[in-house]
Amino acid sequence: IGWRKFAGRGQETLLHWIFNEAGDATHLIQLLPTGGPLLPVPLDRCLHFRTTPYKNNPEGRSIIRNAYTSFYYKKVIQEIEAIGVSRDLTGLTVCSVPPKWTMKNASPEDKAAYAMAKTLVRDIARNQQEGIVIPSIRNDKEPQVLDFDIRLLSTGGRRQFATNDIIDRYDHRIAATVLADFITLGASGKVGSYAQARSKVDTFTIAIINLLDLVTAEFNRK
Repeated sequence: IGWRKFAGRGQETLLHWIFNEAGDATHLIQLLPTGGPLLPVPLDRCLHFRTTPYKNNPEGRSIIRNAYTSFYYKKVIQEIEAIGVSRDLTGLTVCSVPPKWTMKNASPEDKAAYAMAKTLVRDIARNQQEGIVIPSIRNDKEPQVLDFDIRLLSTGGRRQFATNDIIDRYDHRIAATVLADFITLGASGKVGSYAQARSKVDTFTIAIINLLDLVTAEFNRK
């Protein structure tokens, strides 16, 4: 005799839990993804897996919960890195406008032109199609000087921080959260001994076996 099917329940469909007077969860209320009535699912008809029974919380605690901080900062740094690369390759846009455009008592036409210039500098990007058309306005006192000009300042060189090293560090910490940091040995030019890798793999294996024991225990109880 064997099991034909285990019907899994998506965690995102869990609305809330129902507890008895002793504080034990007896039902989960499931919200169907397609809508419709709320469904009470009795836990005595379920295989309910959780990593820890701490405080009798039916939701347990994710084994990768401690990796959230490293994941968050890694994601932020990757976004900043991408923005920095984009800005360094395109340069910093600088636009010179007539001083009267920036005055508080400027005419509506000058204010509109000033706003257009700020929008142009803010939104300029190098895509498949690129180019800027601007009026050629020369200074009456100095004809060789343009009152309206736009140019790009090139990058000053490498950034002060090596983002690769920072991202690699967070990758290592994320893997270490689940005792799988042995997969980072030898990455990014770093070296590691066979004995070190072997001991880390053994520890990881013990952790996996303990999680499988939790699964086995739930089958035996139910």
